[in-house]
Amino acid sequence: MQKLEYRFDQLDPVKVEQIKLELQRLGMVSEFMGGIQLDVMVAKAKIHNMLRESGYCDHNCRTETNGEHTGSYNCNMAKSLRPGQMSVKSLASANDILFGLSNAAEGLTVFNFDFIHLYIGQIAQAAQLTPEEAAAYLEVLRQNRIILNIFGGNPELHPQIFEIIEGAQRLGLQVNLTTTGGMFMMDAFAQKFLANPTDIAFSADDFNGPNHIFKLMDALKDPEAYRATWLSIAPQFGQQRKALEAVYAANLITESQKESSIKTKILFNLVIHPGNISYIQELINSIIQVFPNAEVNPFPAQDAFYNGEPSFKFDDLAEWENIIDLMIQFTIEGRQGIIKKLHYWLLLKSAFNVYRSNPQK
Repeated sequence: MQKLEYRFDQLDPVKVEQIKLELQRLGMVSEFMGGIQLDVMVAKAKIHNMLRESGYCDHNCRTETNGEHTGSYNCNMAKSLRPGQMSVKSLASANDILFGLSNAAEGLTVFNFDFIHLYIGQIAQAAQLTPEEAAAYLEVLRQNRIILNIFGGNPELHPQIFEIIEGAQRLGLQVNLTTTGGMFMMDAFAQKFLANPTDIAFSADDFNGPNHIFKLMDALKDPEAYRATWLSIAPQFGQQRKALEAVYAANLITESQKESSIKTKILFNLVIHPGNISYIQELINSIIQVFPNAEVNPFPAQDAFYNGEPSFKFDDLAEWENIIDLMIQFTIEGRQGIIKKLHYWLLLKSAFNVYRSNPQK
């Protein structure tokens, strides 16, 4: 391999900027140098007379509960798995969380500084990047922007969630809230969020078909009846509740922004599982049609959702490769409404190419 010399001060800044924009268009480079994932709903539960660490989620996402079919995948934080009493008081306080975030952000900044000065040359050499390509990555890293994703099933259940969001923003973090959307069914919470919104992500893997989202949007013409339907769904049917919540909250935010200069990014995380793989492309199209300013982030179900067993069968392989090829095509074409992450889909495609003769692998 020819050794590359990296003299970034001698490069054409226009060419570097062009390369950076193209890498960002494909999702190969983020606008952030790093990210923090924070579950704010870790609490203590009294189970069998013992205090244990658990997740304070108000939803029940399981394939079945007490022998009754309830959904398409299993979440280990499902409410039915925690029969004991959960202590809300055991949630970390906003002060403690913000102290931890401050330390984490400082640690990322120090790491980023060391990475830039000690390792970028080695990484660029190993990846066979041109000096201009390496400089494009450096531009993003040097901006030192950090994104924070707050999650926890329904993190709005944290009594100090707004203090956490505002405090994180004061630390200079770009905040994203990943939620089921349940609290948006409550007017008081929704109005408080809309007064100072942050980027937000909902679940899109709970629709039972590509037309489900259209039916829910039609039902939203009568908000009170919609809310009554939501309340009538038994608690053990967590995935059914999540579908209604996601559409309600996304529509509420979309409508509020028509008369506001504040634009909130809306993301739909779409877990591809055995229950929706057959119509995944049609579902993506439906979401984009209903919410044209939102983005969809599809990804495979984790084996952890199926007790460590493979979630897909051999019969799903052809469908999976078709999805991967489509995502690569959509990314290269720049299709609107799809999260761009070309490297991710190329990695999955490479697994098919490498193990083509060994489907078990």
